[in-house]
Amino acid sequence: MRSNKIIDPLNAGIISRSGPGLILTGFRFQGMILLLLITLTACRPAPPPGVEIHENVAYLEDDDPSHQLDLYLPEGRKGFPVLLFIHGGGWRRGDKQGALNAYIKLGEALAQAGIGTVVANYRHGPEVKYRGQTRDVAAALKWTADNIAGFGGDPSRIYIGGHSSGAHLALLCVTDPDYGAAPVKGIIFWSGVADINYAMKTSPGFARFGMYNPAFGKDPDKWANASPINFLSRSDPPLLVMYGDKNFPQILQQCRLLLKKARDLSLPVTAKVLRGKGHLTEVISFPKRDSESHRAIVEFIEQPHIPESGF
Repeated sequence: MRSNKIIDPLNAGIISRSGPGLILTGFRFQGMILLLLITLTACRPAPPPGVEIHENVAYLEDDDPSHQLDLYLPEGRKGFPVLLFIHGGGWRRGDKQGALNAYIKLGEALAQAGIGTVVANYRHGPEVKYRGQTRDVAAALKWTADNIAGFGGDPSRIYIGGHSSGAHLALLCVTDPDYGAAPVKGIIFWSGVADINYAMKTSPGFARFGMYNPAFGKDPDKWANASPINFLSRSDPPLLVMYGDKNFPQILQQCRLLLKKARDLSLPVTAKVLRGKGHLTEVISFPKRDSESHRAIVEFIEQPHIPESGF
C-alpha cells in the first residue's frame, strides 16, 4: 500500500496518510509553496509614504502577544473608514504580519487608499478552540470601536473581514449574537468556511488529519454553532463574498453556499470572483492597485450595498 500526502490548505500543513487517493491532488504545488512561504521570516519593511503605523497595540490587558494588533492609517487624515482584518492560518497558526509580510502590505495598501486598517492577532488551536478565538476577534472589534476615533478613524464606519479561517471567525463574530460584537457597516468574507457541518461531512480527510477537528471537535451536534451561515439574517450588514477561481474546491463550495444563503435572505451581498487566483496568490497580489481583490475591497467599503460581479 503506497503512502500519499494530503495538503492542508488553510494552514499549509502536509500530512502523510496510507491508502490510495488524494483530496487535493491538483493543488499539490500551491500547498507546498504556501508551506514554504509561511516558514519564511521577514523583517518589517519601512512604511510607504502617506502611511502611519502603530505596532503591537494591546486590545486586551493581559500581556499576551496573541492579543495585540497593528494599525495602518492614512497619514494626516481624519474621519476615514476602518477595516478590522483577521488573518488566516487554519485556526492554529499565522499572525498579523502574514507570510512574506502579506498582511503588512495589505494594511499599507488600504491606508494609501484612504482606509484605516487594523490587523489583529488571536489565540490559536489546538489549545484554544474556535469559541475562544471568536471571543478574541470580538475583543479586537470592541477595542477598535472604542479607540479608533483617537487615531483619526470614524467609529461609525467600521468594517470587519478576514481571509481563510480569519473569514470564518470574522463572520461568526458578527452574526452570532452570543459574542456581543460591536456594530459594523459591512463584512468581507474572503475564501473562508461558513458551514462547518458541511465542511466536516464533505472533507473528512481534513477533519481527520488535523484541519477541522482541533478547532471544532468531533461532535456533530456542536458543529452547527460553529457555522456562521446558520446565524446569517436579513438584518446583518452588507456582505462581500470573494474568492479566487483557482482556489481549493472546498473553499469554492463554501463561498457559493454563503452567497446562496445571503441571496435567499435578500441580504445585500457583493460577489467577487478573482480570476486566475488561488488561495495564496489572491492575497499576495492584493497590494497592486489594479488587482481585483484590492479594487473589490475598496469599492465595497465605499459603496457596500451595490452588487458586483456574480458567481
